Amino acid sequence: MEGSGGGGALRCPPHSHYELCGPCCPATCAGRDSCAGRGARGSRCCEGCACDAGFVLSGAACVPLARCGCFRGGRYRAPGAAWYPGPGCARRCHCGAGGAVTCAPRPCGRGRVCGLRGGERRCLPEGRGACALAGPAHVLAFDGRVLPLPPLPRAPFRPERCEQVLARAASRGPCRFGVVVARDGAGPLSLHLNLSGHLLQLDRSRVGVITVDGEHCRLPWVLPGGKAWATLEGRHVVVHTACGLHLMYDWGSQVHLTVPSTFHGQLVGICGAFGGKDGPLDPPLDKRSWFKGLITNPCPLPQPNLDFTISCPTQPPQIYNAPKLCRLLQAPDGPFGRCLDHISPKPFLRICLQNICHTHGQHLGLCDALTAYTAACQEAGIPVKLWRGPKLCPLTCPPRSHYSICARTCDGGCVQPTSPAHCSTQCYEGCECAPGLIFDGRDCVSQDRCGCFYSGRYIPVGDALVLPGCQERCMCLRGQGLQCQPFSCPQGTGCILDGGVRCCEAGEGATCRLELGGLFTTFDGFSGLTPMPVMSSAYELATLVGSRPEDPDWFHVIVDFLPCPGCTALKPRVIVGFRDGCAAVGTNQEIWVNGRPARLPAQVCAGVVARWAEGSRVVIERPPTLRVLVGPEGAVALRASPALRGRLRAACGDYNGVAADDLMLPGRLRGASLIDVFQACRAPGFNNCAEKLVTPAVTQHFTGRRRPSERPHG
Repeated sequence: MEGSGGGGALRCPPHSHYELCGPCCPATCAGRDSCAGRGARGSRCCEGCACDAGFVLSGAACVPLARCGCFRGGRYRAPGAAWYPGPGCARRCHCGAGGAVTCAPRPCGRGRVCGLRGGERRCLPEGRGACALAGPAHVLAFDGRVLPLPPLPRAPFRPERCEQVLARAASRGPCRFGVVVARDGAGPLSLHLNLSGHLLQLDRSRVGVITVDGEHCRLPWVLPGGKAWATLEGRHVVVHTACGLHLMYDWGSQVHLTVPSTFHGQLVGICGAFGGKDGPLDPPLDKRSWFKGLITNPCPLPQPNLDFTISCPTQPPQIYNAPKLCRLLQAPDGPFGRCLDHISPKPFLRICLQNICHTHGQHLGLCDALTAYTAACQEAGIPVKLWRGPKLCPLTCPPRSHYSICARTCDGGCVQPTSPAHCSTQCYEGCECAPGLIFDGRDCVSQDRCGCFYSGRYIPVGDALVLPGCQERCMCLRGQGLQCQPFSCPQGTGCILDGGVRCCEAGEGATCRLELGGLFTTFDGFSGLTPMPVMSSAYELATLVGSRPEDPDWFHVIVDFLPCPGCTALKPRVIVGFRDGCAAVGTNQEIWVNGRPARLPAQVCAGVVARWAEGSRVVIERPPTLRVLVGPEGAVALRASPALRGRLRAACGDYNGVAADDLMLPGRLRGASLIDVFQACRAPGFNNCAEKLVTPAVTQHFTGRRRPSERPHG
C-alpha cells in the first residue's frame, strides 16, 4: 500500500496500510501498546504505516494475533525463536504456537561452548584467543595486530618501571579477572593476576615461585577449591583457571595469555576486546578509560600503526640481512612448518624485522620473535622442530639436565598423581632432566628426593611450612613424608607473613612498607604494587581502632601526595599525628614539627621524638609502640609493637596475623586490589601540621651541617 505524505511515496510492509493520522502507539504482541510506560499516549495521531484490522506488531512485522510470539522474563520472543535462559546453556527454550514456551535440557554439543554474543547466550564454536608480550617492545593483540610499545620515560634517581593492564573482564563472563604487567626496559618485571578476590603474583626474580595473597608458594600449586593452579611447563610457568584462562610466563621477556571463546567481547586492555566491537586501537587508547583506576603508574600507551611500517635505521647491511634472518619463521620446510596453517607467522615476522633493525642486526631481536612463535604454536598443541643452536639463541640448562624442544617438566616431575594441578597435555621447550632423574621445580633429583604436598602446596625435602595461624609446623622429610607438630609463637609475638613467609614476628612487632614504584606490604604480609595516584590526594596508612584524637594513645600516619606540575610521578609528604603534636617530612626531607620548620633531633610532644637514622632516613617514634621511617626517595616503613596487634586499621591492615583479610573494605566488602583499599582510606590534607611544607624555610642534610646561607631560627 502506498501513501502520499509530504509529497513523497511511502511503501508499507505486508498486512499494513498508510494512514495520514494513525495511532502513534500501535498494539503489539506483548498485549499492550508500543509506548507503554513512555508517556507518549493520548489523542495525538501520527502519519505512517498501521497494521490492518486483525493484525498486531511483532517486532517490525504485522502478524495475526494468533501468530504472536512469546513474552517471557520481561522480553518478547518471536515465534520459532530459541534461547538459553540460564548460565552454562544447560536448558534451551523454544517459543511455539500460541505463545507457548517449552524448555528442555539441551547443553552445547562437542566442540561448542556457552558464551555471550550480541547480548544473548549462545553455543559458540570452541576456540581460543591469544595475546602475547613478545619481548620488551611489542604486544601481539587478540586481533592479530602488533602494537609497538613506546620506550619507558626516564625518571631521575628512580628506576624505569610502569604498569599496564594486559586484559581484564569488563563485564559478565565465566569469571572475573584482571592481568596487570609491571615492566622495565628489559621486559616484564612481574605479573599480577586478580582472580575471584585472590592476588597471584609472578616475579622475574623468583623463578619457580608463585606469590598468593602475599605468601610465597613453590610450584606446583593449587588454589583451595581448584579454581586455579600453576605448573612448570618447560621453561615457563603456566597458570590455569577453571574458567579456561591460561597465563604463561618465562620469567624473562615473554608473556602469553589465552582465553576461551566464552570471553568473546567481554575483555578490555592493551590486548584488545577479543572479538568485541572495538579493537585495541579503536578508539585511540589514550581516549579510553578502562585503565584508569586499575593501575597507578601507567606505561606509555601504544600508538596506532595499522600497516606496521617497518622503520629501520639507515644501515644497509641490517636492512638486507633482516629478511634472511627472519625467514625461518615462514619456511614451509622449517621448524614451524606444521604451525603455518594454524597460526599466522606474519605478526611474528613483523616483530622480527623491526627488532633486528633496531638491534643493529643482532640475533637478540630474532630470538624474541622465534621464542614467541614457539610458545604460541606449542600452547596450541602444534609440534615445533628444533631450531636453537650454539650460535642461534642458545639456552643454557643447569647441571644434570639438557635442552629439549619438547620437554615435559610437569608430568615428568614431582607432581602428586591425584593432585588437581593438572599438567598440560602439550610439551614446551625447556630443560629436561637426565635419565633416572625428575624435576622438583628447582633441581633434577632422584625419585626418593621428591617433596611433599599439603593443601595444594608443594614442599621440597628438608623445607618446613608454618600453617596459617602459626599453630602447626610441618616439615617434609626424605622417606618419611610430611611430618607435622603443634607449634606456637613465643609469648609477646604474633603470627605474620614477613617477606612472603609465615613466621612469628620479632619481639619488636610487625612492619608495613610503602615503596614508590615498588611493593606495598601490610603489617600481616599481604603485598602488591603500591597504588600511585595520578592527582593530589592523601591516604591514611594506620590509626587506632575506636580511638579519638583527644585520647592519650591516639595516632595516625598519613601519606599526602601534593600537586607537582611537570613531575613524572607524585611523591608524598608523610604526616604523623598524635594527640599533643605532629611531625611532617616533606618531599625533599624538610622537617616540620607542630606547624613550624625544625631541625633534628626534635621533640614532637611528650614521649615522641623525631631524629635522623642511617641511610638519610627520618625517624618519628613513640617508644616502644610505634616507629615511622621515611627514606630520601619517599619510601615509608611503619613498625608497630605487639601491643598494637589487632588494634589498627587503614591501608596497612588490622595487624591480626591474617593477610587474607587485608583487602577488606568498610562494610566487610572485599576489594579487588590495593587500589580499592587506598581509595577507601582517603584522608583530608593536614596543612595545620605543615603550613608551608612545599617551600620550607630550613633544609637540613643528614650530616647535620648548615649551608652557608642558613641562619638558626627561633
